[in-house]
Amino acid sequence: MKRSKLLHEGKKFMTQLKVLIISEEILFEIIVFRLIRNMAKKT
Repeated sequence: MKRSKLLHEGKKFMTQLKVLIISEEILFEIIVFRLIRNMAKKT
C-alpha cells in the first residue's frame, strides 16, 4: 500500500512538472517574440 501511494504521488508530481515546463516554454516564446518585435520596430 505504501509503495502504490508513493507511485501515485510520483505520477502527480511528474504531471505538475510537465505542466510547469510547458507553461514556462510558452512564457519564454512570448518574451522572445516581443523582443524580436521590439527590435524590428527600432530599426
